[in-house]
Amino acid sequence: MVLVHGLWRNAWAMQPLANSLRESGFHTVSIDYDSTGKALEAVANEEMAEAVRQCQTLTSGPVHLVTHSMGGLAARYYLATHALPPGGRVVMLAPPNDGSSVVSHFEGHPLLACLIGSAAAPLSESRPQRLPGATLTPPIGVIAGNNNPSPVPIPFLDSPNDSTVSVASTLLDGMDDFIVVPESHVSIRRSETVHRQIRAFLRQGRFEIDPATPP
Repeated sequence: MVLVHGLWRNAWAMQPLANSLRESGFHTVSIDYDSTGKALEAVANEEMAEAVRQCQTLTSGPVHLVTHSMGGLAARYYLATHALPPGGRVVMLAPPNDGSSVVSHFEGHPLLACLIGSAAAPLSESRPQRLPGATLTPPIGVIAGNNNPSPVPIPFLDSPNDSTVSVASTLLDGMDDFIVVPESHVSIRRSETVHRQIRAFLRQGRFEIDPATPP
């Protein structure tokens, strides 16, 4: 499977998840990409496409995608122009599928461009409907977090949220299953409970518990 990190991260951010999945018998390839300086379309067509090819040399079985945060948007770009091998499934952790209210709040501010560069456009709430989505064909499961450990609430971030992405923003039209877990935007990558749910979806096409009702 291909593991795709999010904004300001690299392949090492997905290492705990990669270790957990390998212990369960999955082959993993974690991609590294410039999350602030490279367009997601290019990431999809270059790093992600190459990682899928690498996976196909490691196993004759299906190739899955597991993403965190903005990596889910890169996966949507990939799936708009590429087909996963038969049996492939996708799990998105805390994806800003409906954009980021934090990015939208500071849209146009020069500091935002310095901090997140090319990521600003796809993360804006005015852009998600333009992102690829209608051609998503493999089974897709979304896991959202609702634990915000910050003692200071962010007024422009809707509740519930994981301190970075609201639960409502993770929803994706056509997704096959959806759950909410008591994790933050960072801890959701490391949670053994989340790892178990990922394994369940990749093997069965559904999570272990009943899908949450979208807010």
